[in-house]
Formats: sequence, C-alpha cells, structure tokens
Amino acid sequence: HGLARALITTPLTQINKLARKWVSQADAVICVSNRQREILEKAMPEIKDKLVVIYNPPPKIPLISKELPEEKILLYLGGSSFIKGFHTVIKAVNEASKKYRDLRVIMTGVKKNIPRQNYIGYEELPYEEVIKLHARAYALLFPSIWEEPLPYVIMESMLLGTIPVASRVGSVPEIVEGTPAEEYMFTPGDARELLDRVEKLVSQPREAIVDTGMK
Repeated sequence: HGLARALITTPLTQINKLARKWVSQADAVICVSNRQREILEKAMPEIKDKLVVIYNPPPKIPLISKELPEEKILLYLGGSSFIKGFHTVIKAVNEASKKYRDLRVIMTGVKKNIPRQNYIGYEELPYEEVIKLHARAYALLFPSIWEEPLPYVIMESMLLGTIPVASRVGSVPEIVEGTPAEEYMFTPGDARELLDRVEKLVSQPREAIVDTGMK
C-alpha cells in the first residue's frame, strides 16, 4: 500500500502483542466458520477452549428468474485485488476466450478500460444491479487466494442459483459441501484448474446449467 503506510505501520506492530493478550482475556471468541476456528486455534492455542463457531445468518436474497443468454456470461466481483485472485481470472479467461468467442466476464471494482473485448468492467455497481446480473450469469468466479472467513458472495451466488467456480480456500468448502458446486472448486492461484472448471461448465447446455444452479 505504499512506502508512507509501511513507515507508519511498522512501529505499530507491537500492538499485535497487546491484541493477543486482550483476546486471551475474553470469555469466548466467536468464529464464523470451522476454518476460521482452526486458524485461530493454531495461532493462539491458549484460547482453544474459548473458541465457538456461529455461522453468520444467510443474506436475504430476492427471487430471480434465471434466463441464460447465448453469450456465456461469467461474474467476477472481487475487484483488481491480488489476494482476491484478479490475476488468476485474467490468465484463465484469456485462454478460455481463444476457444469461446462468446465468453464475457463482467467485473466490478475495476477500471472500465480493460483492454480486451471479453471483459466488461465497472468501478462499482448498485447491489440491485448485481442481483440482475445473476439472472443472466452462467457462473460466479471466486479465485481468492486468502483464507476467507465466510464469503457472503458465495452464499449469495448459491441462493441465486448461480454456480460458484471457487478456489478451495477458507470456509468455501464448508459452504458448498454436499452440492454440485463441490465439483467446480479449484486450487488457489491455479489458472489452469480454473480454466478447466470454466470449460467444464460452459460446454454444457444452458438448461443443464440452470438445473445445476437450482440444485
């Protein structure tokens, strides 16, 4: 985030030791997923008996009617952040677009001047507009490379019937467990695996994709 921030924050790292002491004095430490609990237990074994898992409630989602167009539309809502896997999406989609000329990736949190015809970028979109995009989306791309505690974007996607093609990080395996979305998980940072999952999905008939999304 720049030299200035580095110079300011470095002397403040000692606060982490105080934070650890303060947390250890709590009566209970609530985690939003089992994966988050595992990470904290490993990092702070002294609070092992205080860790409690309580999932966040599912978001309230409006009902939508899925109507997939001939264009193969994929959603990526993570912005241009490295840890959200932006670089992985670019590598995979650039390869996929060589085979699927009708592939389109709609991105949010990025500059509009993405220099390729397969991308449609928005700096930001109202939540209502994102919901509308799900009605036409074949899949949600979620290539994050960090331990996501409980990503709401995955929960929203599944509740809207949009198949998440997600990296196997954080609590993602917990959320998709027992659903067809398990088949579309991939190794974090592996653009080749992401490409494979995308091709597996978009090569199916549209009716089959909608049916899988509903499941």
